[in-house]
This record gives sequence, structure tokens and C-alpha cells, in this order.
Amino acid sequence: MVTSILDSPGFCIMPAEDELAGWGEWDGQAHSIVAANSKSAQWKLLADWLELACEYADGDSIDAIASRIVGEIASSPSIMTAQSQLLLCSASFFEIARIRDAFAPALAEFSATTLKQQIELLKSSSSKKASALSASVLEVLDWLTAHSQKKGGNKAKGNQMLAAMDFVMEKLGAQELAPGKHKLKASQASAWIQLLRGLLCFPTAYWSAERAHVVLALALAVDLGIATMCKHEDDVLSLRIYSRAIIERLFKCLPSASAGLVQHAPAIVDHWVGTARLSDPLILPSRRLVRLVMGALAQAAFGQSMDSASTTCRELCTRFYASISNDSQSAESSLADVLALDSLDSVAKVAAGYATKLQAKGKDKEWSSLIKSWLKQVAQLVGAHFDRMSQGGDEASGSTRSTCQLGVLVSLSSLYKSLTDKAPSYVADIARRVSESLPLLAQSTGIFALGLVLLSTHNSETAGASCHVVLAYLTNQLAAISARDTKSDAMPLALQSLVVSVAGAESDAVTTMPLSDAIISYAVEPLLKSLDPSVFAASLDTFLKLMSRPGQHTTDSVGSMLLVYIRTAYRQLGNSSATIKRKAVQRRLGNILTTLHAAMRASPAAGTVMFALNTASELVLEPAMHFTMFDVGETLSMIFTAVTLPLPSAQGADLPGLYRSACKLLGAVIRHHTNEVLDSVSVTVAVLRALLHAFVAPSLPRSLAAGRQRFEIDCSLTPWIVAYAPFPVSCAESYSRVLAELANCRRSLASGTDKDGRPGKAAQPGSEFVKLTRGTSTAGATSVLSMYVSFIISEYCIIQGGGALSTLSSKYSLSSGNSESAGGYLFQGLSWRPTPVMRAVDAASAAQAKGEVGMRGTISAPLVREALLPGWHALLDVLGSEDRITLLTLLAGSSGDSR
Repeated sequence: MVTSILDSPGFCIMPAEDELAGWGEWDGQAHSIVAANSKSAQWKLLADWLELACEYADGDSIDAIASRIVGEIASSPSIMTAQSQLLLCSASFFEIARIRDAFAPALAEFSATTLKQQIELLKSSSSKKASALSASVLEVLDWLTAHSQKKGGNKAKGNQMLAAMDFVMEKLGAQELAPGKHKLKASQASAWIQLLRGLLCFPTAYWSAERAHVVLALALAVDLGIATMCKHEDDVLSLRIYSRAIIERLFKCLPSASAGLVQHAPAIVDHWVGTARLSDPLILPSRRLVRLVMGALAQAAFGQSMDSASTTCRELCTRFYASISNDSQSAESSLADVLALDSLDSVAKVAAGYATKLQAKGKDKEWSSLIKSWLKQVAQLVGAHFDRMSQGGDEASGSTRSTCQLGVLVSLSSLYKSLTDKAPSYVADIARRVSESLPLLAQSTGIFALGLVLLSTHNSETAGASCHVVLAYLTNQLAAISARDTKSDAMPLALQSLVVSVAGAESDAVTTMPLSDAIISYAVEPLLKSLDPSVFAASLDTFLKLMSRPGQHTTDSVGSMLLVYIRTAYRQLGNSSATIKRKAVQRRLGNILTTLHAAMRASPAAGTVMFALNTASELVLEPAMHFTMFDVGETLSMIFTAVTLPLPSAQGADLPGLYRSACKLLGAVIRHHTNEVLDSVSVTVAVLRALLHAFVAPSLPRSLAAGRQRFEIDCSLTPWIVAYAPFPVSCAESYSRVLAELANCRRSLASGTDKDGRPGKAAQPGSEFVKLTRGTSTAGATSVLSMYVSFIISEYCIIQGGGALSTLSSKYSLSSGNSESAGGYLFQGLSWRPTPVMRAVDAASAAQAKGEVGMRGTISAPLVREALLPGWHALLDVLGSEDRITLLTLLAGSSGDSR
């Protein structure tokens, strides 16, 4: 079957854009195969049975299949068949061993044949310098084909990697050709871009060690040569970003891939640094590769005791340090400073892992003397900038370089300690000066001052009386970030590298982290963890007083400070200090909830409401947090306030997300504090009835809708769940889950936690059980819910029945038939029916609307009504038979528009 398909007339490996005949769509039916879709049918049949076919196919057929797959990867998405896209997303495809063995040779052959034609055309039509580069690229592609079939043992694998890097660097490493002056058009570069992008979809484990040298050589050839030959800058960036991502994956996952770094690291690092200076999108890939290369060299130097690697690593460190210690001030020098910090920090972290080995071996005089001289020099540079800032100098001038120098000082101190087991005093001296100059730093907003404070938070000597000043400074920084636009929350490159150096963070995580999150994670949390419990409690009181002041900004990053206090107290386990901090938060739980509630009402904004709900959810979901009846009532009241507030400036906010947050908090309260909810079920029912109005689609009265005048909802006077209704199906699903939680809740015999926040002991059946169930049947939940859930269902009936149910409310009763009893007023006094406040656009509309009745509407979206059904079914299961019959009677007797 395989041979017949591959050898069939007209079957080609890759359908070019002008050879699409036969690649039409096929529906999978045998009778529909025609000449227009014959090739698609052949390939679909082969791809569907590929795993079985590869077991019986000969070597030539396997090579043809692998070539076909490579061709599909390199084709544009519009040309690639749907079957090929499904095949490349299938896990079983990557498990076929024969395809895996043939893939690297097929990749090399494809590069040297199909794409080689483009290079040959460029060679004949370009300048002499470009033609020389084209010839070098062609030699690399020919080398790939000649060496793609070779296999060997572990030693041979390293030799293949080294040979690949030697050949590519020999042919392309010395080429100096500026991009944008050649003839490789966008359509020609697209094949290379699609090929590299497709290779990134393959797992790194797919490249066997004996074949990985082909992929490495191809990626290096693209980065050094083919990208330089592209005409458009976008193509250059795409090729270099993709090729460097492949190189990084190979260096990380295959130790043999770094065999050639010792010899070629200086040249290839210079290339990466030079291209990063020309284009900002290349900065991140280049930084990652520089850290990786320097770490690999340090691993070979300190871990494997390779003299050549030690020499190369020391040479590169000297080169990077020279760039950070000169007096040049430019954009290029700023990038060089960041790369210098990255490289030295990477070497220091590797050396820290071999500190015992290095110290037992004895002092490495070349390294130790070099680091000692650098330490003295960079400490003087940091101290000089600190002095200028203390004297009121221009802090912005040279702040990036000084921040990088501060990080270099920390990295060099760590490296010197690993080599000699002696900790230099330079970092401690700087931290001491920071403690003495905190009032001055509190007035600064530059990144150098922030770097100094970051250093002080990781030094135990400053975690005493000065912590309040540090926390105030960090809070002001977060407030300033929140007050600015979102772009200002991006972390500067120098601060990214400093956080990695000082806080020991992962470089990959820091590069994409906002500045506010970095301050919280690497400055606030370490400081709070190191505080004495009494100081921790005092700082929490101060922070709550700060939040309770009118006009304080309590959203976004500043509000996250409160979450840090909570997480620090409840996630730091294993010592008595953590227990005391937990008690401090527990005793202030009521104050925290009332502060959140007051802040939400004082400044009604979507961000403030979201912050309050998320913080309350964090408290409710904390297993060791003890909620009293007052705390549960305050939380329910907070939810009711959140959904009934007018939010006039919330047009672009995530209001569905805000609604789901309210449902999440309410569901958490019902699930984790059932006893308290059942004791205050009337408040819970009121919140659920209010939440239901978010799905009502408002409609104008007929007298207003028939006119030409224009009206709109006044969002400043109308609750936001009504003003911006109806909400989507996802919100209805959240609401339905809350109803199910309420219907399924039962009283528990255990109190959950004691007054100190520890898990409580289960109550023994006896007096406590009698106390919980007094006046109710069994556990009490069913009888309580059956009395109140009918109010929620009736709210839905009123909405869907319009005004008809209001007239029927005096005729029917849910109790014994007495219209004056509690059940008789079910549809009158207890319904929360907010009317949207209409605002006329012009004066004529205002005159016509005077005295008109407000808008009313129904839940008209079928998908929303369907999403609410599980919740209604759960509530109806709780009702008794008499209550259900009464509700159905009312619904059947209402208007014809009811649903």
C-alpha cells in the first residue's frame, strides 16, 4: 500500500503553489475520489494508517514519507493539508521510531535540494560579497546532507556536535554583511520561517543525540547566514528568533550539543550581542543564550576542571566586565551592562554549586585575584553613585549602569566566596548604608534606589526598626505604578537582571513578570517573612489604617500587599513565629473585611470591587482561617454591596469576570461555612435574588420605543448588573453552580477551626447535636432551605411573567391558603426589582419621557435560560410538593410571555 501510494503517478513530496492540482478537498468517501483530489486522498489514507504502514514499509518508502512530512512543515498554513496538521498534533506520530530515524536526513536533504535553489539564484544575481556568503551557505547545506546519515557512540556524538559547529563557524562565523541589502524576498524566506517554526513544534526528545548535530548546524546556518541574506527586517527577526530558540533547546537538553562552545563561544557570543544591539526583539533571545553559554562554560570549568573552558570563560567575563566599568553612556552600553550582569551572575550560580570542590582544591589564583580586583573597583563605582544621589544629584543619570553594577557586586561577592570561602564585606557595607539612608531613598523613584531597597530586604540586618520605612517605600512604589498606564509596569532590563542576582529568581520567569509583581514577590514577601511577629502585627495595623483613609488607592498592586500579609502568615509553616503571625491575621479578620467593604463603597470602581472580592475569596478559601457569624455576615453584605453598586466608569472593565468573582465568593462561603450561612439564610437569599437580575434584557416601554427620541441607561444611578445586562452564558453557569451549592449544603457537627485557627475537634453526638438541630428536622438544612429557596424561584417567575404575577400574588399563597400569611406576600414585599434609570439624550426625549414607567424585561436568551436549569432543578428538589404545586400554578396562570 505504501509503495503504491508513494509511486503513484503525479504524487509529489511537497505541493508547490503552482502544483496544487490533485490536492483538492476530499470527504473521505471512496466514490468521491477524482483527479482534483486524488493526491489528497492518497496522503490522507497514508497518514491515517501511518503507524501500521511504517512497520511494513521498506527504507525508501520511509525516507519518502519523512521527506513528505518535512515538506509539509515548510509549506505555508494555507497550503498544508488538514490531515498533515492533525498528524503533526498527534502524539502517536512522535512515537514512530522509523520516522524519527529518517527525519534528520530528510531535513538535511530538503534543505540542500528544495531550498538550495533559492540560494543558487541569489548567488548568481547578488554582489560579490553576497555571492561569497551564498556560496558559504551552500557548502553548509551540502555538509548537512553528507553527514546526516552518520551514527556513533557517546564519544562520536560529541565529536559530531563539535564538527558541526566547527564547519558552520568556519564558513559563516567570519561573514560580516548588513541585512536588508540582498535579494532573498519575503516569499523565499517564508519557507525557512515555516520550517523553523514547524521544528519548534517537535519535542526536544525527538532529536536523538546522533541526529541532533544536523538540527544544530541548520539553526546556526540560518542565524549566521540565511537571516543575513533576507531583504526585509521582519524576515530577519523571525529567522533569528526561531533559530535561537532551537539552539537554546538543544544546548539545554543535550549535553553533547555544548561540545563546541569552548572553542567558538567568543565568536558566537559576539554575534548574538551585536545583533541584539540592532533590534529590540532580539534582546531576550540573546540574553537567554548568553546566560546559557556562560553557564555551560562555567560548568565545564568548575565541574569538569577543563583548563580550556576556564580560560574561555575568564576571557568572556573580562570582556563583559570591561563594558560595565567604562564611562560610556548610550543605549548600546546599557544593553552591554545588562549582558555583563547576566553572564557574571550565571557563572557565580554555577560556581556556588561546586563551592566545596573548589575550596578543597585550593585557591585558583587566576580567578581569585581577578575577582578581588573587580570587587574593589565595582564597589567604588556603586558607592560613588550612592554619594551623588545622597547629595541631591541627578538620579536618572547612570541609574541603569549603577543598578547593573550593584548586581555585579552581589554576583562577584558570591563567586569570590565560592572560590575562597571568604565573604567580602562590600555587600554588607552597602546594605548598612541603605539602612542609614532610608528616609532619603523613600523620596526617590529611580530603579537604582529600588535596587538598593531590594538588596536591603534580603539582608537580615535591615529587618528591624527600619522595616516600616521600607514597607512604606514599597507601597508608594506600587501606588505610583498603579497610577500610571499599564506600559509603565514593565520591568526594566537592568532590574530584571538585578532581581535574578539578588533574589535568586529564575531568569525566564522574571523576564515576563510585571514590575509590581516583582516588587511583591521579591521585596515585600522576603521582608515580611523575616520580620519579628510583633513587628509584623504592628505593620499590618499600620497598613489597614492606611487602607481605611479616604481616597487611598486600594486596587491592583497596592491591594495585593494585603494578600501578601495573609499568605505570609498562612503559608509560612514549621515554627512558632509563623503561628504567632497567623494569630495576628486571625484577630484582625473582622477589621480586614470591614476595611474592604468600606473601601468598596467609598470609591465604587470595577478595580476596587474586584480587589475586595478576590481578597475576601482568599480569606474564605484559607483552610486554617476561622470565620465567626459576624465575619460571614460581613462577607455576604460585601457581596450584596458589590452587585448593587453603580459603576459609571466600568465600560471597558471585565464585568463578566467581576460577576463570576462574586459567584465564586458566595459559593465558597456556602461551601466552607455552611452552619453560618444557614443561620443567616435570609441574607444569602437576598444576594441570590439580586444576582439573578444580571440576565434580564431590559426593554423600553412601548410609548417610548415607538418614538424617534433616543434614551440610554444612566449608569451612575443604576446598579451595574442591571445597567450592563444581560451577561453571557458563563455567568449563568456560575450562578447555577451557586444555587446547586445552596441546595446541597448540610449542617456539620464540627466547628471547622478553633479560635487560634487550628482545625477544630469533631463534636460528639449529644448536646451539641441537639443544639444544632433544635427546632428543625434532622440536620435542619432541608427545612430551612425549603422555607427560603422559594423566594429565589419566585424572583425568576416574576421576571419571566412580567406584571401578571404581581396581580396574582394576592390570590395564591404558598402556605395554608391565607393571603395575609407570610407566604401570601411572597411576590410583593420581598422581590428586589431594580428599575434602570433612563436618561434622555436630548431635551425633546426628556420631555416625552417625563412621567413614564421605567424599563422592564425578561431573561430572553435561550442559552442563558438553559444554563440556569440545573440550579432551578436543584432548588425544586428542596421544595416540598405543596410548594412546587403552588409555584407551578402561579407560573401557569401568568401571562403568555412567561417561560
